[in-house]
Amino acid sequence: MIVFRNHHSIGITEDYINRIYSGLENVEKEKINYQDAIDLLIDCGELETGITDYLSGENGETSALLIKLCRSLSINSGKIVCKLWNGKTLSDETDHIRNTINKIRVMETPGNIKVNVPEGFVYYGLYPETYIDAADRFYEKYEPGNVVCIGIRSIGTQLSALVSAQLINNNCNVHSFTVRLKGHPFSRYLVLSRELENFVRDNNHLWFIIVDEGPGLSGSTIGGTVNKLLILGVDPKKIVIFPSWESDGRNFVSKTAREIWPGFEKFVGEFQHLWIKSGKLETGFNCDILKEFSAGLWRKHLIQSEKDYPAVHPHHEKRKYLLKGKGKENNTILLAKFAGLGNYGKEIIKRGIVLGKSRFCPEIRGYANGFVIMPFIEGVPMKPENVDEEFIKFVAEYFALINNEFTAELTATWENMTAMILQNTTEGLGSEWVENAQRVIKQFPSSSYQHNVVAIDGHVMSHEWIKTENGFKKVDSLEHWSDQFFIGCQNIAWDIAGFMIEFELEEKMKRKLVDHYIRLTNDVDIESRLPFYLTAYCAFRIGYITLANLSVPDTKEKERFAVLKRKFREFLKIQLLKNDDWK
Repeated sequence: MIVFRNHHSIGITEDYINRIYSGLENVEKEKINYQDAIDLLIDCGELETGITDYLSGENGETSALLIKLCRSLSINSGKIVCKLWNGKTLSDETDHIRNTINKIRVMETPGNIKVNVPEGFVYYGLYPETYIDAADRFYEKYEPGNVVCIGIRSIGTQLSALVSAQLINNNCNVHSFTVRLKGHPFSRYLVLSRELENFVRDNNHLWFIIVDEGPGLSGSTIGGTVNKLLILGVDPKKIVIFPSWESDGRNFVSKTAREIWPGFEKFVGEFQHLWIKSGKLETGFNCDILKEFSAGLWRKHLIQSEKDYPAVHPHHEKRKYLLKGKGKENNTILLAKFAGLGNYGKEIIKRGIVLGKSRFCPEIRGYANGFVIMPFIEGVPMKPENVDEEFIKFVAEYFALINNEFTAELTATWENMTAMILQNTTEGLGSEWVENAQRVIKQFPSSSYQHNVVAIDGHVMSHEWIKTENGFKKVDSLEHWSDQFFIGCQNIAWDIAGFMIEFELEEKMKRKLVDHYIRLTNDVDIESRLPFYLTAYCAFRIGYITLANLSVPDTKEKERFAVLKRKFREFLKIQLLKNDDWK
């Protein structure tokens, strides 16, 4: 199934360098902002990742001077974060960064670099401080004098910089480099230059730390790195893993990872201890945390009967907390939702400000430590049987706002979109349905696919629409155009088609929705686009639901996804059996 995407961007190297200079200026202000230090760490890590990927190429990881300078940048930015987190005074870290970036600027660097989104910092609420905590736990247990710290790019660049920095702050000698493994996602392997291989062999008696945001579904990235170290003679008792979460490894797709994983010690920091029990998150919010709403816990508050709960995969939900305000927001009930660290979170806030000024979505009240803060919308989630003309008018006006305000660049190419439809149809319904899917694709001109692209809502399920005492609100509307899933930025027809499917609209309501939307936008071609997008939406949802059903741990959640899968199989069949008609 095609469900996720490899979210990356091509950036101008000079722009990243200038961002680091700007970040230095923020950190060097008289009053140091911890969030500015996190932003600087992310920027330095992205520059290092892009340049290291460019120079390493197919011949494996190398240790060129430019790569070493970039590693120094990241580690010194990590030192700043570590010291500020621990309440210590900075020394010469900013001077080191400035001197290093000046050296890099006069060297021959690639004009452009490819930078993958650091998914943990953006999508999954992975907090860098948990790796500082893991480094402290490791040091307290073993008090090592010398360590080799290996980060797995992309986000492992910043995470390993933090681990290295904290160990250095604890007077440990650290040699650090980053790697990117090759091969199929379920069977990764590591290629090192001869110089790095010799370094590992010569130092195979030292402690080796592997740092990554994983393990993922296969476990093969960390497993492949461990395997390479073993081949080069590193003492297995001296290899430790710094993952983002605990796992016994039994469900890894990779056989190698399943066999390797149990034999090595892991150190994992605790977000709950560092941010919640310490009170630091409440202090940042200037609010009291009433309860956690992550991983589907919000359902207990909004939905009376458990049988009506929508299916939720806990790993795909952002951290969320219900708050009670202080000061100007005294006793106001608010919601804090993770939006992303660094510039990624700031982009989400820009959208939130526009939506918050409209009557359609909650307004933004603040942003702190990666969380956006907004009023909690009390009300009842909409159901298909509750749809009326007033609600349809609200929805049409909301989609018109998205279409008019959020012009964007296409994320999924025509080739990728059609490949998703064909593959998910084949795996979801069977090969006998592929011809029907091909017919739908042929009837839709590819040139139309690239026009009028917007940063869509991307989440139009019924529970995302709340009926309140004062009308309707659309919630969870900020970030799904830029999340880790396949769709990204698309024509608004994706949202309209999805809404029709999720609410199982009858022909009369479909007609009213489309007519009202056209009156607001003059987008008269929407009707010709809908058959294709109805099919594409169903194909994507089948893919997501299938993978979620396989990986979600809870039995009740599996049953909910199984019911949903049966529904969407029927929805897709209906679309594939239609002629060129959206009604």
